[in-house]
Amino acid sequence: MLSINGLSSSKGSPKDIAAYAEGEADAFNRPEDYYSEGGERAGKWFGAGAEALGLNKYKREDFEAVLAGRHPSTGEQLGRAGGNGGRRPGYDLTFSAPKSVSAIWATADAERRTEIEVAQQKAVEATLLYIQKNLLMGRRGKGGAEVENVEMVAATFQHGTSRAGDPDLHTHSIIANLARRSDGTFGAIEASDIFRHKMMLGAIYRAQLAEQLRELGYEIQADKDSFKVAHVPDELCKQWSSRRSQIEAALAERGIESAKSAEIAALSTRSSKQATDRAELPKRWSKEAAEHGFTAESVHNIAKAQPAQKEIDTTELLRKLTQQQSTFKRKDLLRALAVECQTAGGGLARVEMLADELLHGPEIVRLRDGRTGEIFFTTREMRKVESDMINSAASLAAENQFVLRNKNIEAALKKFEAQNGFSLSNEQQKAVQHICQSAGIALVQGGAGTGKSTMLRAARIAWQDAGFRVTGAALAGKAAQGLEESAGIKSQTLHSLLHELQAGEKALSNKDIVVIDEAGMIGSRQMSTLLKHAESAGAKVVLVGDARQLQAIDAGGAFKALQGTFGAAELHDIRRQKTLEDRAMVNALAAGQAAEALEALRKSGGLHAETDKAAAMKAMVLRWAAERDPLKPGESLMLAGTRAEVRQLNELARQEMRKSGFLWGIDFKVNEQKFACGDRILFTKNSKKLGVKNGTLATIQRIEQHEKGFYLQVKTDDGQLVRVDPAKYEHLQHGYAVSVHKSQGATVDKAYALVSEGMTDREWMYVASSRHRETLHVYADRDTASDLESLIERSRQKGTSLDFEPEQEQETELMEYEDEAEIEDERELEMS
Repeated sequence: MLSINGLSSSKGSPKDIAAYAEGEADAFNRPEDYYSEGGERAGKWFGAGAEALGLNKYKREDFEAVLAGRHPSTGEQLGRAGGNGGRRPGYDLTFSAPKSVSAIWATADAERRTEIEVAQQKAVEATLLYIQKNLLMGRRGKGGAEVENVEMVAATFQHGTSRAGDPDLHTHSIIANLARRSDGTFGAIEASDIFRHKMMLGAIYRAQLAEQLRELGYEIQADKDSFKVAHVPDELCKQWSSRRSQIEAALAERGIESAKSAEIAALSTRSSKQATDRAELPKRWSKEAAEHGFTAESVHNIAKAQPAQKEIDTTELLRKLTQQQSTFKRKDLLRALAVECQTAGGGLARVEMLADELLHGPEIVRLRDGRTGEIFFTTREMRKVESDMINSAASLAAENQFVLRNKNIEAALKKFEAQNGFSLSNEQQKAVQHICQSAGIALVQGGAGTGKSTMLRAARIAWQDAGFRVTGAALAGKAAQGLEESAGIKSQTLHSLLHELQAGEKALSNKDIVVIDEAGMIGSRQMSTLLKHAESAGAKVVLVGDARQLQAIDAGGAFKALQGTFGAAELHDIRRQKTLEDRAMVNALAAGQAAEALEALRKSGGLHAETDKAAAMKAMVLRWAAERDPLKPGESLMLAGTRAEVRQLNELARQEMRKSGFLWGIDFKVNEQKFACGDRILFTKNSKKLGVKNGTLATIQRIEQHEKGFYLQVKTDDGQLVRVDPAKYEHLQHGYAVSVHKSQGATVDKAYALVSEGMTDREWMYVASSRHRETLHVYADRDTASDLESLIERSRQKGTSLDFEPEQEQETELMEYEDEAEIEDERELEMS
């Protein structure tokens, strides 16, 4: 694990930072590093810049001078002087070994403990060397216009104890905000690239540490994106993670997950300083390890010669790399390779070698952003998928049998008005005309709440009256259900539709029109597969969605790319929000006009800043409880970004419900969650038997006990009565609050949104703020609220590999490669 924090002179002097780095008690309110023999763990200088300053053996006074921007020998001011918090002394990169490594280090004899410490140091220094060679930059000239690679001045400090007194081998690497330039002068560093490459650097460190441990004879096993040493008891590692558990519990209690919040939680859960004898800790650790059958002899026995490096399936690696993004950068490939090399062996040297081989190999296409000159990469497989998607759409656009006459459309609009008692707006009528008079493919870009489904109801009448069969699909079961209910189009999930088409269980023809709702959520691979099926059958595809809402989970902004090529009818007039002010606010969010949207939210009294996340949650739940209509439980909904936030909001809501008497009877447990009569619940898995979808909300009406358990009698928000046997269907959560992703497509009278630093962006805020008809209240802690404008301006909209042009020579190779139809067809079958 790697964490990166900027050190602020406003919060600590160079003397404070030095004390903190050396593990002294009370520095920044941190406890001492109890397992530092000799009282403190001395630092080690690192970097060409440190060598240029003549820094060899570590001395605290030298370190303090460097942090203050002075020459350690002469006292000359080399960088901008500090003062009133104006100068940042440096950056703390903390490299933490996996817990199993700390376990063998704490349990081993002195010789092996030293070997592991050396391995940790080598892994850290290898990562710092990578930073110095590739990422450490400095700025000079007017406005910092000139950027150059600079030489690092850093010091490393190895520590071995967590705040709770558990083994925790980690290294603080303090990179001074002072580096040597090419002309020999010194200046500040530009650290933005280090922050941007944090995940990659953490993976490189772990890969290098794993390789050092392999050389010592330890077997390395995968542990998600990290690794663990084989034969170290999991229960021991869990016991020695008590500090982390305390922080996680505090985070869960507050419903927060951001790095800033983790720091707050760490302070709030900090154990008070204890006068622990350092010599007692190794004895305690040995005793605790022995209770799990793990001793110094165990460490000795598990260390044995390890096999040669394992092969890495680079084809599978590249497939995973393009699973959620169509393009990637070199840092993304390095990170993916480093994760693989943790268990495959080879360390950083192999990571860089494989990266160079792949990036210059036949599987990769090098792309350039014509506007910025930035380099991206994609795979030939991904490039072909997205090229095929456009080609299939172009073929569909030539199919003219679907073009209806004006008189047919006018008749359908009159029929719609007679059936529903109202007519479509001019904008909606134009959209109906567009999709009914387009050829084999048509698109509608419609903002949240603009009446897309209502428009489709009229189009469906026109198509059916003309003799066409209309089928609907959406990525989520709840969205498919909504399409069927609101537009009258028989619908299913896109996954099930593609499965049936692939298996031959369903066939399309030139009399079929397939309507895809929430099309902005569809990735390039699924979109390409769908369009190929339609192209082969001569069917028509109608794509309806909003490219500005939450993005596809899978790779590719397919809907946006198709709009750019084939155009779309657009729906702008919001029909969901009742007030003009709210409609203007939603439109501003959609357009990325954060300042205007926030000003409108403030004027309406809908933006609330509380002291911290816990206070924001409590205030939001209290308002929700006071304003909800007990007779319309589905018309008030709380929204949040993370699962932890959703869980905490639901628990707070239950407490209010119980206190107010809206929950009655005893609690029954399903998956360790308590449910009672009156509870709001969320179904989290589709069930044909129950007639519910993932995302269906309901209220428990009655709980029936029987000999083997109990049944829940619930009423869904659309009025359906469902009897649930938790022994057979246990996919239930509380439904007072849901994630914003779960809410896309939903409409309620009153919405309450909790914004958080890590999740909030333009697309998230747009969806969260457009669910309501009547009122919206947005809650945040003060820090997040003060930074909300910049968070909303941040967009995570996905693109495709077709947004960039490949280099000319690679384009020729790509055309040749695309002729290998059998290979590509085989891959497409795998993808589908």
